[in-house]
Amino acid sequence: IGMAGYEQPQGEQFYRDVVERVESLPGVEATALAQGGPLQVTISRSILLEGRPSDFERTFVQVNVIGPRYFDTMGIPLAQGRAFEESDRTGSVPVVIVNQTMAERMWPGEDVLGQRFRFHGMEPLEVVGVAADIKYNAPGEDPQPYAYLPLGQHYSTTMTLIARAESDPGPTLLAAQREIRQMDPLLPLIGVATVPDLI
Repeated sequence: IGMAGYEQPQGEQFYRDVVERVESLPGVEATALAQGGPLQVTISRSILLEGRPSDFERTFVQVNVIGPRYFDTMGIPLAQGRAFEESDRTGSVPVVIVNQTMAERMWPGEDVLGQRFRFHGMEPLEVVGVAADIKYNAPGEDPQPYAYLPLGQHYSTTMTLIARAESDPGPTLLAAQREIRQMDPLLPLIGVATVPDLI
């Protein structure tokens, strides 16, 4: 989006439109946006827990910015709390969802929901959900802490479109590319692949 010259309001509208149009394609079960898609490395940030000694300040956590219905599309259950909502936008309380490994390491034996922390250089965030662990970078990796931020509060000019296909993902991938090309023939499409290709 950034390379195509979109300003933020245009980019936000494009994101809404592309999710709606690709999800309406035959053979598509669900669609969502994320800064990092399946098995794509995302940025890591150091954290500081609110009201605690800086024991975890040198702990780095991978962070992914995600759009609505990401967890449904990816098939990731929430162990506690809620997914992000449309109301989680700029001007509302800054929120975050953490994975189970992060919850257990940072708040062992405590209620995770409502806990607050911040990433270095960012405002404090409130935990509203705990997501099940998945493999984030490679199929053989050990469990690691991971956090999700809502796209509505953290606009990004580079996003990954994730579409879950009913069966063979190959034709779905081609159809999604055609749909995006119709919306903007000059928009750069990078890293186009199915999950089996990535694995």
